Amino acid sequence: MRKLSHAIRSASWLLGVLALLAAVVLKLAPSLESRFNVSARGGIIISIALFLCALASREVERADSA
Repeated sequence: MRKLSHAIRSASWLLGVLALLAAVVLKLAPSLESRFNVSARGGIIISIALFLCALASREVERADSA
């Protein structure tokens, strides 16, 4: 279980960083927002959810080791 929660934490943290970078790019280039029909706010919300998932997975790891 510990390996699985570590993999989930790593993947969600990496995807959260990528979503945050995408949101910054979309904010700097507003023409991309209309071209791909996405918004920078959506990228920020997704990155927040992924970072919360990483935090929860870390707590699961800690609970398994105790």
